[in-house]
Amino acid sequence: MTGFLRKEENPFKESKFNRIKGIGNLQPDPFKFLPQYFHISTKETKEPNNDLRSTSEFSGNFPERFSSALRHRGEKPKIKAVKFFADEMLGKLARWLRMSGLDVAYQRQISDSELISRSRNEGRILLTRDTRLIRRLAPEEFLFIDHNDLESQFEQFRRRFPEVLPQGTPFSRCVECNEALQEIPKESVAGKVWPYVFAHQERFTTCPACGRIYWRATHVERIRERLERLFH
Repeated sequence: MTGFLRKEENPFKESKFNRIKGIGNLQPDPFKFLPQYFHISTKETKEPNNDLRSTSEFSGNFPERFSSALRHRGEKPKIKAVKFFADEMLGKLARWLRMSGLDVAYQRQISDSELISRSRNEGRILLTRDTRLIRRLAPEEFLFIDHNDLESQFEQFRRRFPEVLPQGTPFSRCVECNEALQEIPKESVAGKVWPYVFAHQERFTTCPACGRIYWRATHVERIRERLERLFH
């Protein structure tokens, strides 16, 4: 039973994106540099003078410099839900990101090769403190966390992924398994939670993977307040 409920380095400084000249005035050719998990769709519209105008829409995780170029062209990138994989040294960060509602995988005692393989196969961005591990990754595949305290780690995360945190629904994922929680009838938890909790709570959710039961315990507001501080 569970009651619920030094200056950041530019991660793209060695990236192909930084080698595109004239990025403020993008031409179609640089699109070939986009990672495979970006999606580009093109549509044509008629101008008042009957000329056809071709525009492109993007979805994926955009580096800030590329997003700036799109804004310069008057286009707004569409960001899909982004998933993450935290390495063994970032367990606390993983739990708090899960509490904020984000999809963050985490596994202890996993080899570097398996960690990289799973991240790529599942379409996840790796959150890591391992300086040797990032040498095997493309810049867009990871975020290197160089701080020890949670607040500074969140700040790094927020700076790199400003669009991601608002995507999550707080307290919607199991903090242990990362699975999306499912709402269950109150009657189904009779005898599985303390009598006082059953008498005073009306809403319960459960993790389909581990079976933990969650409810709005008294400390939820404290967690919510800290999440709000971490978000800003």
